[in-house]
Amino acid sequence: MLVQIIRNRQIERRRDEIAQNGRKALNAYRAGELKSYTAEEAIAELRNIVDSPE
Repeated sequence: MLVQIIRNRQIERRRDEIAQNGRKALNAYRAGELKSYTAEEAIAELRNIVDSPE
């Protein structure tokens, strides 16, 4: 029971974090700080990031 309560709290914290990131991204987009991508462009950009050495 205790383990389930702790797990649920972790899940809820993660959901809150995801929601907060989403709000920040939406605000940045509305402020013109983010570029709009097509799905193809976004996938290509992500592939470039993953494939490039750091």
